[in-house]
Amino acid sequence: MANIPLTYKLSFYDPSKPGGTVAVQNNNTNDATSTATQFSMAELLNTIGAGAPVYADNTAAVAGGLAVGDVYQTDGTAAAPQNIAGGLYAVV
Repeated sequence: MANIPLTYKLSFYDPSKPGGTVAVQNNNTNDATSTATQFSMAELLNTIGAGAPVYADNTAAVAGGLAVGDVYQTDGTAAAPQNIAGGLYAVV
């Protein structure tokens, strides 16, 4: 699993600016992106995690009815690495 800094910016293609390339750098603005199409990891995780159900781990999430690819938050009661409450995981 990769650790990505919460401040790392992800640039998404801006269809109103065709052409150009997307480079990996902070505040990447070029022909294909703008600062309006950039989001920090913290912003993405907060958006994805908003309203995600809470389970101990993958096994509990599956038992709770989630399917492969569904996102859930950990409750902190599982063994490491899922022993931190609020961690976001996808069911595998």
